[in-house]
Amino acid sequence: MAMPKKTSLARRLTSGVARLLPNVVAYKDKVILLPQQEYLVRGFLFERTAYSDYAYLWELIAPLYNPGGANVPLNHSRRISVGPKHYVIQAAVTDALEGVCAQLSGVLQRTFLPELSAITTIESWFRARPPEVFSRQRLNILLDYAVGYALCNEEQRAANLLKQIVDDPDEDEYSLSVKKVARERLVELKSGVSRIRQSVQPIVAENLRRQFPVLVGV
Repeated sequence: MAMPKKTSLARRLTSGVARLLPNVVAYKDKVILLPQQEYLVRGFLFERTAYSDYAYLWELIAPLYNPGGANVPLNHSRRISVGPKHYVIQAAVTDALEGVCAQLSGVLQRTFLPELSAITTIESWFRARPPEVFSRQRLNILLDYAVGYALCNEEQRAANLLKQIVDDPDEDEYSLSVKKVARERLVELKSGVSRIRQSVQPIVAENLRRQFPVLVGV
């Protein structure tokens, strides 16, 4: 007779904490999401570890305006600490786990949720998390910054970053796909930011549908 499958700690924490936070939805047994803000999705993600009694906690910020895959992206997210270490401990009994969820939700509401809730635009995201632009930064991250600057009407910054991406020497398949998008945006930028806004709208809708369908129509 097969043993019943245990519910993962990440899943139990997600549902338990989401019930205690205002104006959020739980998704994929590990993600707690705030309402979408045009080009951005924000929230928290519980990550499994190699040990069943532990889970990492991430603060999630996901721009939607560049082509992406089906998985929840963590390119601009950060692992956060809610205690002396970066993990939370699974309680042995339900009552104890409820206490952990209550403690976690309290920490998130006091420390992390107000700041995350204030990130409602690309401008506020860049103020709270200044873009890290350096020579060997990953091209897809640079593309997020470049198009973000364009959507903030910082056209010269956008153009400089787009040119940096296009001129990058890497020629692997993924780099070429990112550089292709950068070239397209660079051409569009010459026609004005409104052209880029038109181009990214279907991408935003597609990324929302594939990565965060629970927010569609919310």
